[in-house]
Amino acid sequence: MPLQPAAGTATRTVDLRILPDGRVGLAAFTSLTSLVHNCGNGQPWGLVDERGLAEIRASAEIDVVLLDAPLPSLDRRIRAESSTPDTYMTDPLR
Repeated sequence: MPLQPAAGTATRTVDLRILPDGRVGLAAFTSLTSLVHNCGNGQPWGLVDERGLAEIRASAEIDVVLLDAPLPSLDRRIRAESSTPDTYMTDPLR
């Protein structure tokens, strides 16, 4: 699950997207490879199971889950020095 970038805090929030038609979308990816391919290698992420996804959907006004959907090129987070995105599980302060 893509997360909002945050500096200096262990708290992260999911990266919601406003779609062109005004709906709120929650991006979710079936693998780290898919997340990197569709969001960029600098995209912070967190691992969420089906129950966690259901909790996220219940806690926010999300209209649609975007499964393995590519982000527009301008929205991708690219980091040249690493091919693997950050995860809160190994480095919560990035």
